[in-house]
Amino acid sequence: VVVLLLLAILGGMAAARFGGRADYDEMAGADQVRAALRLAQTLAMSRTNALVCFQSSGANPATIDVRLGSGSGVCSAAVSVSGYPLNLQQLSVSAATISFNRLGQPSSAPSLTLTGTGTPRTLCLDAQTGYAYDAPC
Repeated sequence: VVVLLLLAILGGMAAARFGGRADYDEMAGADQVRAALRLAQTLAMSRTNALVCFQSSGANPATIDVRLGSGSGVCSAAVSVSGYPLNLQQLSVSAATISFNRLGQPSSAPSLTLTGTGTPRTLCLDAQTGYAYDAPC
């Protein structure tokens, strides 16, 4: 009985994977955007007098970037963190520039929408904690 139950679960998961990768692209892209936001927030909380920004392009393919600068400079003059910018193939992300303070709070709390060939996904950013989560906002 346990073996049949496990086979049924694995079969259901495998069948869902054969449906196409459009929704998977949006899910993977959302995970990468969340990871970039968390990296920017963590860097801001761990550095003194640092400007840490998250930027998204709004184009297709989307570009997300985490930038590190000093003081109260502007994000466009800051330097990209190692491993960034990332190109998200087949996706576009709504354009945004978000900086974080030493408490990890974002300068603004926009919702970021990822669109591709599947179902669009919306990520929300909490204004107090900087936590990124799936819609509804």
